[in-house]
Amino acid sequence: MRILSCLSIAAVATLLACSKVGAAEDPQPAPPSGTKPKITIKTAPSIPPGEGSTDDIEGTVTGVKGSDYKVVIYAYGDKWYVQPTVAAPLTDIDEEGKWEAKTHGGLEYAALLVKPSYKPSATLETLPKAGGDVIAVAKKKPKKED
Repeated sequence: MRILSCLSIAAVATLLACSKVGAAEDPQPAPPSGTKPKITIKTAPSIPPGEGSTDDIEGTVTGVKGSDYKVVIYAYGDKWYVQPTVAAPLTDIDEEGKWEAKTHGGLEYAALLVKPSYKPSATLETLPKAGGDVIAVAKKKPKKED
């Protein structure tokens, strides 16, 4: 009986230790093995910086479950400005990995694939590189209109 009690205590301790290890995991799932997360800008508007007008910017995300992440868009003028607004800088990704938003004009655009906990700056001198809450970064210049 005494051996059984010792075994039971050891088994309970092992179960508790294993459950604590599982609870400490990152809430964001890891990308599938061998798949590198990627973000792409498909279309970017040709609006000069400084104009008040907006237009659509859109793209795709691959290598992750889109609903677990967000997109942060920046337009470049004299520096990088978060889009569409400072008050609402995070863009959702649909189930198929597509995202779209409005943006003000820029000489170049950037899209960051980020964890929902990412706190984007209103302006940046340089874009962040992938690491930490930033999963991937893409840039695109608008096509010149004829």
